[in-house]
Amino acid sequence: TLGYVEGFLAAFSLAALACLASSLRGGPNASRWFNTSAFLLGCALGVKYTAFFTAVGMLGVWLLPPRGSHRPRPGFSALACFLLPALPWLLRSIGAHGNPFYPLLTGVFSSSPEGYSPALAKLLWMDTGAPGSLAPGRALWNAFLTPQNQLGAVFTPLVLMGLPWAARAWKEKEGRMLLLF
Repeated sequence: TLGYVEGFLAAFSLAALACLASSLRGGPNASRWFNTSAFLLGCALGVKYTAFFTAVGMLGVWLLPPRGSHRPRPGFSALACFLLPALPWLLRSIGAHGNPFYPLLTGVFSSSPEGYSPALAKLLWMDTGAPGSLAPGRALWNAFLTPQNQLGAVFTPLVLMGLPWAARAWKEKEGRMLLLF
């Protein structure tokens, strides 16, 4: 099916980013928004390991906030909020593969018992059609804007449904941050 877990992953990721945007506005509740963002990001990571990329992107937004934004200071509470939902997944991955972010970062952590190797990595890159420095852009282009996707459609329903929202969101600073993220 097309649904699987991506809907939950997207919902938790976008909610986490919206909470991060609220924390960057500052104010008396900035740390609460930041902790909520950390919790929702942990939930996204608990849903699917690809939320790791969302975490890296959100770290970038936090490190380089938009002009005029307030960057909240992370504390133990934010770390606890993140780890509460993510820790079961991280521990399971460590126990099963020796890598908390398996199948990512296999070069940093030990190899998996299944024998993830450079040859397998090469085959995976060939399958996605995304080698080279333009790999992420090419993969997104192929997945959403060419018939080389699960639906065999040039514009997938997800892209078509998102166009009106994208036009409206582009008019606001937080909306542009969401779209570019």
